[in-house]
Amino acid sequence: MFMSYQIIDHTADLGIIVEGEDEKNLFIRAAQAMTDLMVKGDIVKKAVIKDVSLQGDDFSDIIVKWLGQILYLFHGEKLLIHSVKITSIITMTLRSER
Repeated sequence: MFMSYQIIDHTADLGIIVEGEDEKNLFIRAAQAMTDLMVKGDIVKKAVIKDVSLQGDDFSDIIVKWLGQILYLFHGEKLLIHSVKITSIITMTLRSER
């Protein structure tokens, strides 16, 4: 299986390096990497659409919050991210639709 990210050693549980053509693509690929690391194999469930809006102090903060939201949806709401549509990244606010 082709991985569009690289796993690296990190003081936290793990680190990933993800690249994207632009900011929106970077957030989409980071979500895909996070999901891939949490779950192995295909899982088919009922589709649920969730809107997410996040704000951060800087770019690093907002991507950490984005990945934290994906982790929360998985553990807290038992939802697995299948696809992501980023509608806007303005200043330090991200809005997405799944």
